[in-house]
Amino acid sequence: MKNIFLILIIWVTHFLAYGQEESMALLFQKNEIEVTKNNSLIKKYYYEILIRDRFAEEATKISIPYSKNNKIKDLQAFIKDKEGKVIRTLKKNEIIDKSNIAEISLYEDNMVREFRLNHNDYPYTICYSYRQEEKEFLYIDHWIPVLDQHIPTVSAELQLTVPSNYPLSVSQGNIDEPVISSAENSTKYSWKATYTNPIPVESLSPPIHNYLPFVKITPQEFKYDKKGSFNDWISFGNWETALLKGLNDLPESEKKRIDLLVKNRDDKHEVIRQLYHYLQDETRYINVSIDKGGLRPYPASYVSVNKFGDCKALTNYMKALLELCDISSYYTSVYAGETIREIDKDFPSQQFNHVILFVPLDRDTIWLDCTSKGPFNYLGTFTQNRDAFTIDQDNSHFVRTPALTAEDVKSTRNIEMELSGSGIRKATFENRYRGSKFEYLSQMEKMVPKNNQKKFIQDYITGDKHEITAFEILPSNRDETSIQINFTTNSPHLFKIYGNDMIISTPEISLPHLTKPDSRVLPLQINYPLYETDSITYVLPEKYILVSKLSNQLFETKFGHFKVAYLHDNSELKIVRSLMIHSGRYNPEDYESFYKFIDTIKNYQSSTPLIFNQIK
Repeated sequence: MKNIFLILIIWVTHFLAYGQEESMALLFQKNEIEVTKNNSLIKKYYYEILIRDRFAEEATKISIPYSKNNKIKDLQAFIKDKEGKVIRTLKKNEIIDKSNIAEISLYEDNMVREFRLNHNDYPYTICYSYRQEEKEFLYIDHWIPVLDQHIPTVSAELQLTVPSNYPLSVSQGNIDEPVISSAENSTKYSWKATYTNPIPVESLSPPIHNYLPFVKITPQEFKYDKKGSFNDWISFGNWETALLKGLNDLPESEKKRIDLLVKNRDDKHEVIRQLYHYLQDETRYINVSIDKGGLRPYPASYVSVNKFGDCKALTNYMKALLELCDISSYYTSVYAGETIREIDKDFPSQQFNHVILFVPLDRDTIWLDCTSKGPFNYLGTFTQNRDAFTIDQDNSHFVRTPALTAEDVKSTRNIEMELSGSGIRKATFENRYRGSKFEYLSQMEKMVPKNNQKKFIQDYITGDKHEITAFEILPSNRDETSIQINFTTNSPHLFKIYGNDMIISTPEISLPHLTKPDSRVLPLQINYPLYETDSITYVLPEKYILVSKLSNQLFETKFGHFKVAYLHDNSELKIVRSLMIHSGRYNPEDYESFYKFIDTIKNYQSSTPLIFNQIK
């Protein structure tokens, strides 16, 4: 969904690649915001960005998003050298306006204004300012005075002026309380912030926005297409209900098709499944973001005729299909993404980026992501285990989407290694994947041509220690939440021959990539469980015996466990193992224990080769 507040987009690719924390800095930022007596919103922005060396050159390209509702005015920019002297001013012909349309969009009224200012003598400072005005708005501001997690902010100010007694709501974090002053007919709020100790990128961490300085400001009462209120969540839900009113109409031809489709079907669960399959087969996802910040969907009739829509339009369309069958469902907002981002429930406001459909039944609850071509009633890693806001007149409320369980994400590998006197003759894999791997591989199967799939499987599953010689993706029911891939490989990098000894490396179970715990700052957040099981069988050649001393292992912590069991006879060796990592949120001081748990498993896998000896 389209952002309601503007975000400064500055890419710092080279800066990040070289990890030079002092390559650039936001020296100063000032936002001056005024809500006028006629309820217009005027914003003035000013930035000073220090460029210290060539590693920050990508940051000299400035991109400012805008739309027809908040056009950019009075843009000015210049460069100051290290002495503070202005040495270059931005010219009009150096400014480019272009569509900010995404590849999956049919139309957006989003635009971006771009320019580049750079110099060949370091350090230098880029300064620029501009103004915007909005007649209707949901947010007064969402201020995060940080260009990027890696980049320090030396000084930043936010000033807000509103008419006296203007009702507003404020949420702030990692920042001091504002200074408030009053004049005859207005009230001024002033915040100051710094960010001089940038937070490093840390694996398995919560969303970084929780730890940056921020101020969120909304009007308590607003007019945005229709009058609404942020006094509480029910008021906000009523405003969204008003936006949706009258958008459920369908052509008579569509109604007849639906009647035939569900004729003689009495089971509501199966009716919903049939209609969801119909939605998937007859429509496609395309972002259409024109009306009111993208918050009001296109009517169901629009989707019916054109066969496409964004998450809002497709959800509203599916809701209309269910209404034809007397099945109640609820248009539901959620913040989607693999990393769970919690909603600030104490701050009623638009905090969502996706819409799904909630269908409560007497004995079941069904969740439908209407943009997905995946299984029925499967939300997956994108929207699992988070607060979702269901829209219902006078009863809008939060519900929690289902959390993925260990069984939901379980991946299973059955591997057979056929050994000969010269090493591994053939390796056969029968792998079944669930959870994030299922989601990735099922998309790969649908979108990647057959002749290119081998490389994807090689890169994503087997790695460089195996060379795939043949593979097949087994057909499955469209609502199956797992995918099975069978393949055979040559695996020359898993064995070595030393005289009469053959040393075999066991295929490793995949582990999360972790940053070292030396100076961990952020909590540990595991968004969903990791559960992998292996059954590896080594078929032994004649006159070879196992000489390694192997014993069953169990590494167990509060984060999960790793188990290994060995079964051996004269003809084969079987290894059965499993890795379980629980989902959850842990304090930063727990990270070192988690790191040691994973590191122990990693060391065990790399230091436990299988040694076979040939009997003469």
